[in-house]
Amino acid sequence: MGKSSKVPTIESKALSIAIKRAMATRDMKVKPLAEASGVPYGTLRRILELNTVADYE
Repeated sequence: MGKSSKVPTIESKALSIAIKRAMATRDMKVKPLAEASGVPYGTLRRILELNTVADYE
């Protein structure tokens, strides 16, 4: 059997786009954003690449 993958939701896509836009506006890369926000780098990267479904809580 192959790996099961989650299909990105509309909300996940919208979150990824919003974060990317905010990063572009501030000329910020993923690692500094992770450090400033307290979100682990790997988690943030997976959210941006749509490899996970973000927990909004």
